[in-house]
Amino acid sequence: MVQLDMKHVTKEREDVWFELSSLFLDTEPSEADLLMIAERVAESSFSLEELISIMEDEVAPILHGNLLLVAGQWGCFNRQSDVVEPIKRRLQLIPDVRKNGWFPFAYLRRRVHMMVVKDDWQKVLAHIRRFKDSTASGAQNA
Repeated sequence: MVQLDMKHVTKEREDVWFELSSLFLDTEPSEADLLMIAERVAESSFSLEELISIMEDEVAPILHGNLLLVAGQWGCFNRQSDVVEPIKRRLQLIPDVRKNGWFPFAYLRRRVHMMVVKDDWQKVLAHIRRFKDSTASGAQNA
């Protein structure tokens, strides 16, 4: 994970955080839900690699715990207090890995954070790839 300068935390990035947060609600998302999340996230200007990093390094570390609770949040997260502000606080606290070298156990932490949404995330990611590919091929044909 690379620490973001807070000027790079745009409304678009916050929108992606909020869309991805739906994967951490204590519900069983339908295929239609996963497709909708993917479509909204794919519409962003972020590359596939950036979206993966946003999910694994920014959203999952904050929200994975909701799915480990006996009675986690199931309705909807509050955009500001549950998603945006905690992620911003974490981004300000975590050192820049590339600048400071190896971050102990980062890979294991990432795996644990993603474990609770692995299957749904893989489905969303496949949809995002399709959306991004069709957008790119559409732009080339235009």
